[in-house]
Amino acid sequence: PDGIGNVNLAQLAMHLRREFPGTVEALDGVTCCHLTFEFKTFAEVNTNKYQAIVDELGTAKGWMACSMASENFTRMVPNIAYRRQLIHAAATFAVPAVIFVAATERSGNPIISQTLVVADAGVIEQHVAMLQAIADELFGWVFRGPTAHAPDWMNMKVAQQLESHQVLWWTTRMTVLREGPLHPVETMRLALVVIYNNTMGGVDGFDRLLGTVYCKQVVASKSFQQPLMCSLLLLCVGNCVAHYRLAQTRADLDEDAWPSLPTYIRHLRDSVSYENFLAQLAMELLETGGHVPDARPVAPPPATAAPQGAGAGIDDAAVDGMAATLGHITHSVRRRQWFMSREGSAFRSYLSPRHPHTVVAHTKRRFCVVCTKTVDGVCDGDARVERKSKRRRVGRLSRYRCITCQVHLCIVARGDSPTPCAQRWHS
Repeated sequence: PDGIGNVNLAQLAMHLRREFPGTVEALDGVTCCHLTFEFKTFAEVNTNKYQAIVDELGTAKGWMACSMASENFTRMVPNIAYRRQLIHAAATFAVPAVIFVAATERSGNPIISQTLVVADAGVIEQHVAMLQAIADELFGWVFRGPTAHAPDWMNMKVAQQLESHQVLWWTTRMTVLREGPLHPVETMRLALVVIYNNTMGGVDGFDRLLGTVYCKQVVASKSFQQPLMCSLLLLCVGNCVAHYRLAQTRADLDEDAWPSLPTYIRHLRDSVSYENFLAQLAMELLETGGHVPDARPVAPPPATAAPQGAGAGIDDAAVDGMAATLGHITHSVRRRQWFMSREGSAFRSYLSPRHPHTVVAHTKRRFCVVCTKTVDGVCDGDARVERKSKRRRVGRLSRYRCITCQVHLCIVARGDSPTPCAQRWHS
C-alpha cells in the first residue's frame, strides 16, 4: 500500500452513516484500527472525472463510502486496476476496510475525494482463489527448498535469474520465520554502485576502469553473483593500488624530502595507473602460477649457535674490535662501505652468544639497508620529474633493527627475493 494509518472507524462511520447507511453498518463495533491507504494522483482529464463523482455522491468534506460487493464500488472507483489493488490490500492485511484517496497536482488542497471501501468476504475469497491458482504455478517451486528449480515451461533467462536468488531468498525466509520480520529495506544496490558513489571525485583511473566495455558487460549481468564478485574484486584492487601508491611514494614522507601536499598528491597519482597495475598484477600471477609468495616472517638464527659464515675464522675479541671501529663511523655512506668490505662482511656473518645479531622491533621506521639505494633525480621506471640536485633514498622501510649491526632490515621475504633481507644481510 501507499500508506498505513490509524483511523477512528467509529467516528468516521458516524460521519458517513447519513449518506451511506447500508455501507457503514458492517463496521459497527469496530473502533480504531490500522487501515491501508491507496493514493492516486491524476492529470486534468481524470481530475474532472473524479471531481464529478464526488460532487454527485460524496459529502461536503469529499468523503464517500461503498462496499466491494456493491455497484457503487464501480462508480466511485471506475478504474478496474485500482479496484483490484484495493481488494488485494484488504486481503493481504486482513483489514475491515481500505481508504482510496484521489488527488491532483493543483495547488492548495490537492485532495479530490476520499473513499472508504468496506471489505466483503465473498469478493476477497474469490480474489484469493484466482490468485492462488496463478501463484501456485508461478511461485510454488520457490517454497521447495534452497536448491529448487523453476518450471520447465519458464523462459530460460527468467528461470536463471530467479534461481540465482533462490538461496538468498530461502535463507531470508528461514530467518524471518525463526526470528520475526526484518527491518524494511527500500533498495538493495550492488556494492559496486556504493563504491563508485563513495569514491567519485573526478575522472580518475578508477572511473575510467569502470567505464571500460568489459567492466560494463560484467556489471550488466542479470545474475547477482557475477556483479557482486566483480565489485568485491574492484574494491580489493582499489585498496591494493592505494597501498601500492603509498609505498612507492613513502620516501616523500621523510622530513628532508617532503615536497609539499599538492606535489605529494600528484606523485601518488602519477606513481602507477589502474590499468598498468592490473596488467602487472595479472602477469605476476601468471608467472607464479597463481600462488602467492610466502610472506611469513623468518625467525633470526638462535643466539647460542656456533660462529658461522665468513666470520667463522675470528673470535669474540676480534668482533669486539670491529664493533668499536664501527662505533666511530658516523657517516651513513662510510658505514655502508665498511659493511661491504671484507672486515664488515666477517662482522655481519659472525654469530655467537655475545654477538647474536638479533633483529628486534624498533620505535622508528628506517630504510632497509639491503633493499634500498640512493638515486639522483628520478627513480628507475618512474615518469615523474624530480629536482635534479636532490638525492633521495628509494626502497622499503622497516621497523626491525639488528642490535649488533645497528641497521634496519626487512624480516619478510618480498618482491623478487625469496629470502628475507635480515637473513641475506647476515649470511
